[in-house]
Amino acid sequence: MAQKRFRSSIFGFNKGTVNTYIENLTKDYEEKLTSKDLEIEKLVSQLKNVSKKYEEIKLEEERILTEKEKISQALVSANEKADKIVEDAKERIVVEVVELEATAENEREKIVDIKRELKEMKAEASGIFEKYEKAINEIVISNSVETPKIEEKKPKESIQVDGLVNETSNWSSDTAAAEDEESDDFFG
Repeated sequence: MAQKRFRSSIFGFNKGTVNTYIENLTKDYEEKLTSKDLEIEKLVSQLKNVSKKYEEIKLEEERILTEKEKISQALVSANEKADKIVEDAKERIVVEVVELEATAENEREKIVDIKRELKEMKAEASGIFEKYEKAINEIVISNSVETPKIEEKKPKESIQVDGLVNETSNWSSDTAAAEDEESDDFFG
């Protein structure tokens, strides 16, 4: 528009042409101004929408960060609890192992004591068998001197007690009855 040329007249430029130009210029300016106002309104509306979305996104981000922090704290807490549980379990296992080892040692000692008592009982039983055998042999010898009739003697049986072999004599029931009668006379 800067290149627009007006027709000249006697006293300068032609007023009608200048007025028409000014009117057209004003009209164009108003149209552009209206167009720019509409564009500004549109941009303001877009800015409001973007601002609203930004606020929503910002709130969502804050919510996510809060939840992330809660989850992080929960995980840390869960890890601490899990570590504590594992540590407690290890401590309990150590205590139980010590208790079980002590119990096992006590049981081993009991077994050793029982074996020792059993050996003593076997030795005592062996001694008693030997005493009975000697007593029986003495009775038999004393009875055989008095009565040479001993009917039947069974072979000796061997009894093994903790590595010792004791032989015991078994007589028939008739011999035992005869000896009982003779021993009554012997003590009577």
